[in-house]
Amino acid sequence: KISISYWLKPNNENQGSSFLYVNDNAGAVGTRIFNVHHEWTNGLLYWDATWGDGSDQRLSGDGGVGTDMLHHYVLTFDGDSGAMQIYKDGGLLHSNTQSPQASLPWASIQNMEIGAHSHSSYWVGGQLDDFAIIDHVLTPAEVTTASTLGIQALAVPEPSSALLAALGLL
Repeated sequence: KISISYWLKPNNENQGSSFLYVNDNAGAVGTRIFNVHHEWTNGLLYWDATWGDGSDQRLSGDGGVGTDMLHHYVLTFDGDSGAMQIYKDGGLLHSNTQSPQASLPWASIQNMEIGAHSHSSYWVGGQLDDFAIIDHVLTPAEVTTASTLGIQALAVPEPSSALLAALGLL
């Protein structure tokens, strides 16, 4: 399970970018674990998870990017249910449910590139802010909070402090 949150204002649309590329090989292209094309040359935003291992999951659609201002995006993937979502500025933009898959192969990650793909010319020109990878699927309420108050507003105390606070010991 994963959520990716970020603010983006590209210099131009349809630039064929590989905004985020995560694979299993530090020195070469390798097998894609997850990938975001934001936006591709056809104007679509592509969100790929478990891509290239035979259980490819892809959600795509018009990213509604525009170059006028920063926009907040959240991409989610739940391998247990096969659900994928793309949110823009707190609202659901695209969703799809495919066959449930095994969880993302976190232990296989050898390489993560943000803003460009070093084995190609697919880079993002523009402004990027508050990039975060979250280890669970954000709820719609959490997406709204991240979009309006920032991702740091989602921080929760670790369990021992929460227990001590609930008992009135802090």
